[in-house]
Amino acid sequence: MDLVRPLHHDPFAPVLFSSPALELTEEQKQYMWEIVQVGASDSRFAQKMYNGIIVVLTTGTTPLPEVTSLSPNTAALGSESFTIHVTGKNFDPEAKIVWNGALEPTTFVSPTELTTGVNMGTAEVAMPIPVQVQNENGSLSNTQIFELTPAVPAAQDVIKNLGEQNKSAHSQSQAKK
Repeated sequence: MDLVRPLHHDPFAPVLFSSPALELTEEQKQYMWEIVQVGASDSRFAQKMYNGIIVVLTTGTTPLPEVTSLSPNTAALGSESFTIHVTGKNFDPEAKIVWNGALEPTTFVSPTELTTGVNMGTAEVAMPIPVQVQNENGSLSNTQIFELTPAVPAAQDVIKNLGEQNKSAHSQSQAKK
């Protein structure tokens, strides 16, 4: 109980994480769906709420996936595409990496490692990108941040720009004479 309270900050967590799985009828699921739709701000949020409730009620004490690190955990715009390794624990064989809110095609390496390809050709803006893992039952992990940083200019571009600046400065000094 002491471990659950600091991790989840939820007074109901000890009950939820030690409860047995329940059998729900389709009629009960339909009633829950209707209630969630009334209380949700939009249909995507309603679906996420409903999925979460069903997971809590029907899985019992299934451990949640947990992400501990990303490798690499940063890339500059314009970099080559790469494979990201997500490490942690409690990943099931059908787990998916959630990259910036989207489920990605994922390779299950082990219960502690997943991989997916990152296509840098689609990256246009430097920004922090949230990365999570979603197990087959819909349970989501904590979030780790992948940093997409501004492009680093190539050495020849820096040299070319310096040359142009020197040429411009020289031309301006010649014009003043």
